Amino acid sequence: MIRGNELLTLYEGREIIFDIVERNGNELTLISRDILCFEPFDIKGSNDYSRSSIKRFLNDEFKQRFNKGFTDKLQGGFFLPSEDDIEKWYPKPEDRIKRYKDELYWYWLRTPYASTSHGVRSVDTDGSLDISRAYRANGLTAACVIG
Repeated sequence: MIRGNELLTLYEGREIIFDIVERNGNELTLISRDILCFEPFDIKGSNDYSRSSIKRFLNDEFKQRFNKGFTDKLQGGFFLPSEDDIEKWYPKPEDRIKRYKDELYWYWLRTPYASTSHGVRSVDTDGSLDISRAYRANGLTAACVIG
């Protein structure tokens, strides 16, 4: 159900909110309002999103946690937002803050930190951009496009 700039759907049987961050005709780009779970970026510690365990998780086990009516509308599956996405969708750091059960947590972006093979960009609890090691379990906020 769409309500203003929000889309409500079911995740693990409970209602969650996605922010509608872009509209392009009938396609909507969404990002979860809150952190939905915690996962390492890559269990082997690599910052290569294209081969990461979190990318596989997003479109397998994670996807199965949503109601089928929602996942049938996905255009290409779930993905982590990039550093550029977050800066465009939430220009103010305070708007980037995400919670899990009312507690503030860091969450992953898909952007690698170029200085190391295990560094990945993340968003800190104050909304600032930071770096985390890929093998850590940080928060996951999923983005997707539906049509």
